[in-house]
Amino acid sequence: AEAHYAQAQALLGLSRFESAELAYSRAIQLNENYAEAFMGRGLVRARLHQLALAVVDYDRAIALKPDYDEAAFNRGHAHLEHRDFVLGWQGYEHRFKMPSIGTKYLPDIPVWDGEAINGLLLVNGEQGLGDQVLFGSVLPDLIQSHPDICVRVEPRLVSLFQSALPSSKVISLKDPVPKDVAAQIALGSLPQFFRKTETDFLKAKRPILSFSTRATSTHGR
Repeated sequence: AEAHYAQAQALLGLSRFESAELAYSRAIQLNENYAEAFMGRGLVRARLHQLALAVVDYDRAIALKPDYDEAAFNRGHAHLEHRDFVLGWQGYEHRFKMPSIGTKYLPDIPVWDGEAINGLLLVNGEQGLGDQVLFGSVLPDLIQSHPDICVRVEPRLVSLFQSALPSSKVISLKDPVPKDVAAQIALGSLPQFFRKTETDFLKAKRPILSFSTRATSTHGR
């Protein structure tokens, strides 16, 4: 089983998805409790746009290994591609337990749960520039429900975000954290509250792509 799994991993790295799927399946035939092989096969099936089968494999991997955050994260991506946004964003939250992604919350500050709060909400940018621009499109919806926010983003994005959000405070991730913060939330965690259905995307004041296009065009001027 291990030899077939190693072969599948190599084939996956070469983007030979059909061959990788066969190799993962051989590993599973030899060891039906091989959580990593189920996760790998789910990944290649997702790449082959076999999303329903991918979810089945991810489910099996998690059943065998309940703390398998990578499988839960990838299952979330499959749900998002299926436009099952609630389950998709739930899966996306598993990135906090994946060192390869490196998303972390600041210590000693409560994490916002989407409910009304009194005080300043700190919104932390995460991952790359593109991710911060992408998820930044949700900020106008957040401001409608909770105007008192401070957004922390990569230094190169501060002026872009400040231009797009003139009524909010925008600082660099390298700047000191304000002392009067009541709670914090990661920028990529906002869609779980504001993008639960396709209708939420359609009625958004500033859709993700238009925000991204505006930021890119502004940056180019």
